[in-house]
Amino acid sequence: MTEINPEKPIGGVSSLISTYRIVLTLVLLILFSEIVSHSIIPHLSGFLGALFDSLLLVTILSPLLYLFMFKPILFHINQRRLVEEALQKSEIKTRSIFQAIPDMLFMINKGAVFMGFKAAKGMEPLMPAQAFLGKKVSEVLSPKLAEETMKHIENVFMTGNAILFEYKLPQKDTIHEYEAKVSRISGDEVLCIVRDITDRKKAEIVLKENEERFRLISESANDAIITADSKGDIIFWNNAAYKIFGYDKEEVIGKPLTILMPEIYRDEHRNGLKRLAASGESHVIGKTVELSGLRKDSTLFPLELSLSTWKAGGAIFFTGILRDTTEQKHAEELLRCSEGRLSKFMNSATDAFTIWDSKLNLVELNTVASRYLPRGVRISEVIGKNIKVLEPDAKPSGRYDQFLNVIKTGEPLTFEILSLQLNYDNVVVDRYLNIRAFKVDDGLGLITTDITERKRMGEELIQSEEKYHTLYESSSDAIMLLDEKGFFDCNDATLRIFGYSNKDDFIKLTPSQVSPPSQPDGMDSGLAANNKIAYAFTKGMNQFEWVHRRKNGEDFHADVLLSAFNLRGKQVLQATVRDITDRKRAQELHIENVQLENESKAKSEFLASMSHELRTPLNAILGFSDIMNMGIGGNLNEKQKEYVKDIYNAGNHLLLIIDDILDLSKVEAGKMELAIEKFSVLELLEESLTLIKNKAIKHNIEIIRDIDPRLEFMDGDKKRVKQVLFNLLSNAVKFSKEGGGTITIAVKKIDGVANFSVSDTGIGIEENNLNKLFKEFQQVDSGICRKYGGTGLGLAISKKLVELHGGKITVKSIYGKGSTFTFSIPIQHEVN
Repeated sequence: MTEINPEKPIGGVSSLISTYRIVLTLVLLILFSEIVSHSIIPHLSGFLGALFDSLLLVTILSPLLYLFMFKPILFHINQRRLVEEALQKSEIKTRSIFQAIPDMLFMINKGAVFMGFKAAKGMEPLMPAQAFLGKKVSEVLSPKLAEETMKHIENVFMTGNAILFEYKLPQKDTIHEYEAKVSRISGDEVLCIVRDITDRKKAEIVLKENEERFRLISESANDAIITADSKGDIIFWNNAAYKIFGYDKEEVIGKPLTILMPEIYRDEHRNGLKRLAASGESHVIGKTVELSGLRKDSTLFPLELSLSTWKAGGAIFFTGILRDTTEQKHAEELLRCSEGRLSKFMNSATDAFTIWDSKLNLVELNTVASRYLPRGVRISEVIGKNIKVLEPDAKPSGRYDQFLNVIKTGEPLTFEILSLQLNYDNVVVDRYLNIRAFKVDDGLGLITTDITERKRMGEELIQSEEKYHTLYESSSDAIMLLDEKGFFDCNDATLRIFGYSNKDDFIKLTPSQVSPPSQPDGMDSGLAANNKIAYAFTKGMNQFEWVHRRKNGEDFHADVLLSAFNLRGKQVLQATVRDITDRKRAQELHIENVQLENESKAKSEFLASMSHELRTPLNAILGFSDIMNMGIGGNLNEKQKEYVKDIYNAGNHLLLIIDDILDLSKVEAGKMELAIEKFSVLELLEESLTLIKNKAIKHNIEIIRDIDPRLEFMDGDKKRVKQVLFNLLSNAVKFSKEGGGTITIAVKKIDGVANFSVSDTGIGIEENNLNKLFKEFQQVDSGICRKYGGTGLGLAISKKLVELHGGKITVKSIYGKGSTFTFSIPIQHEVN
């Protein structure tokens, strides 16, 4: 396992002489062994002879040994030396190439172990070899990336084909994109080359965005944009080119530009391409030239061409912007035709026309413009004068420079000024002038229009609109504006009445959508609304009642007024909607009340007229029972007397009830008349208390009086006032507690009013029952009715009798502690 950085040395080889020396050394070794194995002294002569023979043999055999034995060996050694030197050079070159490659290099074996590694250039300190060498892929890479990498490595080992794939890795605060190529380099190793392609990917995105931007701009352009290659063949064609030339994109892509030009231009075009290719020169590049174009239908038309060149991949491309100038040429022709009539037109115009040269000296003016000259100044005296002389205010106000800019840029200018002028009566007046400046040839044209009246009317219109807007927004009625399509505006009251919070939500609706499906007469709301609107447009106005529907689904009655008027040249309707729900309810209640009053009056009149028929049998019952009780018709036993007494009491009770009913009926029928007289208040109290005294004593009730000495006499119907007072005292006794209690009767004089109050310490009245007290035939509790008796008419009659006197009656009560009834009557009345 090594880092991919080979630096092993290659060993040297002995020269031919060194080889020869080795051979001699071997021969000498053989001779030395012979000397050792024999005695030196006895065989000295033999040794010397042998030495001589050996030397002679070596001398004779050395060339032969070199030719037949050592030369092939030496040749092989020399070839090996050359191969090793070449290998060393190759390894040095390979090492240089490896070091120069900016990518990361990995050598991975079949066991998924990193066998070699080289970090990307500049990343060596951040990615040391020890972080990879000898480690498995799964130990170094993330699980997902390790799995993907091993899948590709296995595929390379299986197929032998290189694989290229991409992946992303987070690096600091950004995501980097990488491209990895896996190739097999031996039976059990692959080489993985990894390249950071983040910048390339970003560049591709920018390039794609630029291409999309160019496409959008070119496709939305009004001018034709056409691109051709160096051969003059079309490679890009926008929508405007189709509109101008009539060719679809598929018909021209790959075709020569010559199909778009008349025959007379084609040779010049081809020669221009050759000249550009040879010398890089062109007569039209960077210029705008006028040419003739050839449409698909073979018609010719004038055009302007702006041509530019650009290079990509060493090739030259052309992009031309072409504009159809047919309309422009036509306008120029019309202008030339009209120039002869300009003077006549200027003098017949109602506006002031002036023509100035490039230095803003006056060239020409019409009759109307001459009226703006100072009194006594002739036209000939101002021709040729500069605008700074004729209009001293032009320079300080900056308009002088603005006029020069109009001449320079061709952009028109419009502004308004207030001018002081003498009228025909030599009176200085304010005149509002609208001035339009435009380029005329190399000079300036001015059109001056007197807009004084328009300004005045505009101000009046603004004031009128402000008044209308104030009324529009401050109105409590819903005001909507609508045309044939539906609503297009409404005021805040509309949103409040219909229950919407946003104006945009409301004006999306139609009149039928803010109405129930049908109106009370059964007609479809949509059809009825259309008829009402059509009538208003035709007649100018339409007023009617309508049922609308709020956003929450609640229906309401409305009074609608449709008024037609002209708004900015368009006929529209103003719909004013007033919620009349309360009015309709009041009308319905009024009708209902009238019906009830009529019914009640009829009932009362009936009961009042029945008084004789009701009283006659009761009087007979009471009279005969009284006669029987007196024994006039014969003596009765005790049991019979008890029965007769019950009949008499029941008759009396029934007569009281009938009297109450008849009194109430008379009041309601308007047939009860008060007998107004002056009476003693003290006498009234004594008579009332006499009627209730025995009953109070029986119930162990103490009666306390509190009489204002200032109140001696008062006007009124004594009988009816006593009836009211007795009714209140009777109730106070009736509803006292079983152990007794206290009743306080107070009479006070307060600001011309006699104020009577009856207070008790009885059972009191619950608050939720107080509203039932003065209503006919109602009692606060059915249980109380059964226990204490009564018809529930006493207080109702008392209330009506007090009101007949012009007074009122009230009650205050605390449940369980007692009640206080108070009625007040004016002290003085008109005496009948």
